[in-house]
Amino acid sequence: MKWVNRERDESVSRWPRMILFGAIGLGLFLLCLALVLWWTWQSVVSRRLAEIRARGEPTTYAELDAYYAPPPADQDVTDLLLRAGRTLNMSEGTVETRKLPFVGEADDPPRPGRPWTELELARQFLDDHAEPLRQLHEAARRGGRARFDFLVGQNAITLPEGHLQALRANARALRLEANVRAHAEDATGAAATACDGLILSNALQNEPFVVSQLVRMAIFGTAAHELKQLLPVTVFSDSDLSRLQEQLQSIDFADGPKSALLGSRVEGIAIFKDPTTAGFAGWQVVLSRPLLDAAEGVYLGLMEEY
Repeated sequence: MKWVNRERDESVSRWPRMILFGAIGLGLFLLCLALVLWWTWQSVVSRRLAEIRARGEPTTYAELDAYYAPPPADQDVTDLLLRAGRTLNMSEGTVETRKLPFVGEADDPPRPGRPWTELELARQFLDDHAEPLRQLHEAARRGGRARFDFLVGQNAITLPEGHLQALRANARALRLEANVRAHAEDATGAAATACDGLILSNALQNEPFVVSQLVRMAIFGTAAHELKQLLPVTVFSDSDLSRLQEQLQSIDFADGPKSALLGSRVEGIAIFKDPTTAGFAGWQVVLSRPLLDAAEGVYLGLMEEY
């Protein structure tokens, strides 16, 4: 007679069901945990976005466009800067221009008082571009405030090709003009040109993009460097020196990084809102949404500190 251990058989047969129920329970627990996390971080994100909007800061591309407002019409020099810069930028590729410093490929000119082989060629360049230079000085007289357009691509903000190159071309032409005037012993003219170069670095002051703020600092740096080169060898009057000192003291880069980070934060918020623009597949977004919301909450907190 064969004896059967029914209790042992029944316990063995219960193991698959226990594993199944355990897996279901674990799945339900993880689902509930994910929902709790999703709801918690959704609340955190919503609260932080509301705080940003309450301060009048942008959270969307449309809000950024409105936030980056143009200056008053009588102070807006955007068109002047672009027209001058595009003309100057196009002329830099000619054979004769390449022989010049700043706008071409030649080394920096000698200090005023020393022979400069390309001085006449430099004067001819300035004469040929009298109109764009006039536009630059007029823009500086108005305060140098501008507002440039930007484009919204699939993944991020893009800047239209041209305006940063145009502003660099403007700065190079003013450096050349300052040196030509200094070599002609026109200290007041050289000071005026150097001062206008400092003023025009403010054209990018409010642009909410990192690259634009870096270009602004570079433009200011070149103008300040040229002034540093001219000061020891040029006899500036007290009024010229006072004007230059006043302009140098008025330059403030404190708000530039903040403007740049405002634009970067909008880009980040847009990616968290639609991660597919950053290369995520739709199913990846669905499965990782709680983690994405948590990451967005952390991101907004870090950007707030920055």
